[in-house]
Amino acid sequence: MTASTILPMQPSATLSGHAVSVLEKRFLLRENGRPIEDPAGLFRRVARAVASIDDQYGDFRREESEEIFFDLMSSLTFLPNSPTLMNAGTSRGQLAGCFVLPIEDSMESIYGTLRDVALEMLDISREGLHRRARRDRAGEDETHFLDTLFSIAGSGRSPAAEMLEDYEKRWGGDIKRVYDEYAY
Repeated sequence: MTASTILPMQPSATLSGHAVSVLEKRFLLRENGRPIEDPAGLFRRVARAVASIDDQYGDFRREESEEIFFDLMSSLTFLPNSPTLMNAGTSRGQLAGCFVLPIEDSMESIYGTLRDVALEMLDISREGLHRRARRDRAGEDETHFLDTLFSIAGSGRSPAAEMLEDYEKRWGGDIKRVYDEYAY
């Protein structure tokens, strides 16, 4: 089976200059802020990653599926969604633009799902800030600004909640202790 037996394809598709520019800015893998793949490399990476699931099923051949998917993309007959183009074949692995979350009818389940969503959004934010590649004088990117939010989402407790607990328990209601322990 070939891609042309699945969908009629354009015999040879070429990307416009604007299309290449969009791919370079948003989808091509980067290293030190510079693209390390071209559009054909992007299509190959995505096709290989999407076809890799075929190893788990006896009725499909991964190499054949990879070629079919590559042909469909390189002919511009079919292009997957943005998360697939950005993440397939990388450690990120998030290929869906949306996802369904299981929520049971309990406060524990509701808050657990909210925590999971918050952590997923923080992962997406971290990746976006990392890709933006803006660095401070120390050479750090902006992802460190999310560290406190990761801590809150992971533990379910804000610094204010922790401080209030200290005030009520450890400090015995003594407000002076906040100045001692949190002074700059």
